[in-house]
Amino acid sequence: DIHASLPILIVGTLVMLLVIVGFIYSLWSQGSRALIWIIGAILLSLIVAMVMKRNKTV
Repeated sequence: DIHASLPILIVGTLVMLLVIVGFIYSLWSQGSRALIWIIGAILLSLIVAMVMKRNKTV
């Protein structure tokens, strides 16, 4: 329980999403390979998490 007001949580979440979308758009528009590496790392971490959960190591 974080005891924060709902409007502050909503505004904070929207600002965070805006920053993330802006970062992704910036990488995409520049044709940067960093975006591919970031997406690859996220996908790999999800696969590892699913395998670990299946093997009950988490």
